[in-house]
Amino acid sequence: MMACDSAHSAGDYNHKMFTNDDSNHIDGLTTGIKFNKRYQYYFDHPIDGDQEALLVEHVNNLSKEQVVQQIQDIKALPYIAKVFERRLFLFQYWNSQKNLVEFNADFQLPSDLYADKASYMNQCFGQVRTHRQIIRDLYNMVLELQKHSIAAASSNLLDDISLNQLKAKMSALQPGFQETCELLGEPKQQLVWNSSTCW
Repeated sequence: MMACDSAHSAGDYNHKMFTNDDSNHIDGLTTGIKFNKRYQYYFDHPIDGDQEALLVEHVNNLSKEQVVQQIQDIKALPYIAKVFERRLFLFQYWNSQKNLVEFNADFQLPSDLYADKASYMNQCFGQVRTHRQIIRDLYNMVLELQKHSIAAASSNLLDDISLNQLKAKMSALQPGFQETCELLGEPKQQLVWNSSTCW
């Protein structure tokens, strides 16, 4: 019974942390209808997809003015700060469910949607793998963004407004990025140094 209560408590906590509007905005920053193919998972095949190629194509088709406009647009800033938070929560939630169903003999299915314990176990394993892959992709994308941002700042390719807005976005990612590094077994690092005049 405690395992079942734990499942419901985690679900309730998710709703308290993120409104539906929050979730839609956060997910829109990292996945979209066009890019969801990467995160389709199959239990007997590795995750695969062409998200990177689609992103490169999208960015390469932007004009310089459109790029600057995207950099200076800070409407998404409140949601950027929650990108890693939401993804880490979803990974941790499904990982805890996987451990409960795998190691707790008294585990009760959280709903009537699952025919048996085995089907729910498959769901848990798939969700854990999917969310870990999304977190890994986010980690790689943020480091890539940091690399290009430092290069642009060092070469004076960004005006002061664009540089400050970009630094604000990267700073918003910092708290969740540290936890992400720990989860992935990567060394912790700073995404931005606010005391630096360059980056």
